[in-house]
Amino acid sequence: CGLEFLLVLCGLELTQACPRHCICYDSPSTVSCQAHNFMVVPEGIPAQSERVFLQNNKIQRLLQGHFSPTTVMLWLYSNNISYIQPSTFMGFTRLEELDLGDNKHLRSLASDTFQGLTRLHALHLYHCGLITLPAGLFEGLHNLQYLYLQ
Repeated sequence: CGLEFLLVLCGLELTQACPRHCICYDSPSTVSCQAHNFMVVPEGIPAQSERVFLQNNKIQRLLQGHFSPTTVMLWLYSNNISYIQPSTFMGFTRLEELDLGDNKHLRSLASDTFQGLTRLHALHLYHCGLITLPAGLFEGLHNLQYLYLQ
């Protein structure tokens, strides 16, 4: 308690906790957990994180609650994602860039996976194992400028 008080008096802020093996930055609020062979999304990603970088891991599933609706940029490329729970991105009205590219085990998406992502302007789905795209998948993505499906 005394250390916290002293830091406040000096005009310094304590950094929020950061997941193990990750690096966190304050401005803009960023969590970088790339290339650590994570099998699951690491616990303890600060709720106010705007940029989350989890590329080059071995993450297999994305579930509701893994990320915060404050996220603006989310990079999950080059993982082993095979399943995305339909409600994973529900309420993410600030999300502008979502990179799910190079997830060869991602074979299908629910039609409402990206529902409500009104600010999304870049969506990366390149080099995925997607066989078909469900009707309505991109419905409501009014700000989408870049869609990568190679």
